[in-house]
Amino acid sequence: MLEVIKAVVAKWDPIGLMEFAPSDEYDDECCLIFNEFAKTQESLGKIIYKVFKDNFGEEFQADLENCVEVATEIESRI
Repeated sequence: MLEVIKAVVAKWDPIGLMEFAPSDEYDDECCLIFNEFAKTQESLGKIIYKVFKDNFGEEFQADLENCVEVATEIESRI
């Protein structure tokens, strides 16, 4: 599941870094998402939103609805 999260988040590129950043740019955030999802009953969309908001603050402009869409894509691939 972690590899699916990494692939989907890299494709989503919520901060717009992948054009010039290394391919592992979002690995820390993906690990946090994976670990939080594994230990809580909270929805994956909320976890994604919280992780990126906590780590990127104002740079992160996606809303919860967008994060739920990303979560749906992740869940459809696992």
